[in-house]
Order: sequence, then structure tokens, then C-alpha cells
Amino acid sequence: MGFGGALIFDADFGIGAIGTFVDGMHYLLNITRGTANILACFALMIPAYIFTRRFIGIGTYISLFGVGLAMDFWKWLIDLLPFESLLYRIIVFVFGMIISSLGAGIYIVIGRGISSFDALPMIACKYLPLQYKHARILVDCLLLLFGFLMGGTIGIGTLVGALTGGYITQFTIIHSAKRLKRSIPINEESPPMPKVN
Repeated sequence: MGFGGALIFDADFGIGAIGTFVDGMHYLLNITRGTANILACFALMIPAYIFTRRFIGIGTYISLFGVGLAMDFWKWLIDLLPFESLLYRIIVFVFGMIISSLGAGIYIVIGRGISSFDALPMIACKYLPLQYKHARILVDCLLLLFGFLMGGTIGIGTLVGALTGGYITQFTIIHSAKRLKRSIPINEESPPMPKVN
């Protein structure tokens, strides 16, 4: 997922919602994006721990440090490439989105703990009548807003990511669970709306 995040940063069309949030922290606090990613994960771990404790595990702590460090490493390596064309940037952005969403979907299914960011849509699914993909769009829009207010980067890629990431991740979760013969940890269909008295 760090590789996917680095590709999205490199494409420079705007970054995903969590990327905008991390980018905002990066600018606000004058720290590297990897360090900002670690701090953002710590901050988002509080609601994750309170509301979806069952999703906290060894994978949570590995992603806490691993994704940010991997992002810094891959960003450094990608910056060495001499390509700058529009076609290159589009291809890099698409691959970054796919790799990030696939990574999130697979490790959600494995069930050894998920990042605090990926726990937020799970919290929304638990308390609101939403499918994962819709909960993810809601969370992405909120993170995008807070990231923008801190000075984070927004572009066409940011909007594309916010509106498609949930769909790709839900697709990956469902198909990974079937291939790995595991239960699907999300709502595949919209649950019924609660009755209002």
C-alpha cells in the first residue's frame, strides 16, 4: 500500500483522501509525508480502538509504521525516474489507486488487524445503514475536507479516488474472501433503513 500511495503522490493529480489528510499534516507540521502518515494513523487509532476493537491486531501496528516508511522509500525511488509525460502520470495514478485499494481489501480479509484509516469505514458500517463502499466514500470525503483545511493537496485525482476507492476496495474484499475461503467482513448489500417511529 505504501507503493500505491507513493505512485499516487508521484502522479501529481491530487492524492487520495487519506493522502490529502496526511499531506495537510505534512504541510501544517513541516514533517515528511511518511512521518505525517504515522501521526495520522495514531490519531485515527483512537476512534478505531473505541468502536471497532476487533479489527485491531498485529497488522494494525505493522501498517502504522510500515506503510509510512514504505511510502517514503518508494517515493524516493520513483523520483529517480526521468518520466514526466501526461500519459505516464495517468498510468502511475491508475496503478497507484488499484494497488492501494487491492492492498487494503486483501489485508482486511486476512483479519490480522487493519489500519486505523481502514477501520473508519467499518465504524460507519456498524452505526449507519451503509455498504462498505458508501461508508468509504463518506469517510474519504470527511478526510478530504479536514486535509484540505490543513493545506493538503486536492486535484482531479483526489475526487476520482474519493469516489472510486470504496468500490475497488469492496470488490477486492468480496473476491479475496471467496478465494481465501474466509467470511466477508463487510456488508455486501445495503442493510435495511431503520424504522422511524
